[in-house]
Amino acid sequence: MPDLDFAVEGASVEPYAAAPLLLLKVRATDCDPQPLPIHSVLLYSQVRIEPAQRRYCPAEQANLRALFGFPEHWPR
Repeated sequence: MPDLDFAVEGASVEPYAAAPLLLLKVRATDCDPQPLPIHSVLLYSQVRIEPAQRRYCPAEQANLRALFGFPEHWPR
């Protein structure tokens, strides 16, 4: 069985999406000493955004307010 390692190498925003959509560029590597060819991978992921972990300028706060509400509610 392959020993897979995944790394996010980049992120971008899909500008024409109907809802906020984040596109991630992911690299999969087989770390097994005798790697096997990988033809496909089914990958489920969960992204957790914690807006309270950094400071934002007023313009950024206004954009985040649409997603997370007022800054005093961000830690929940």
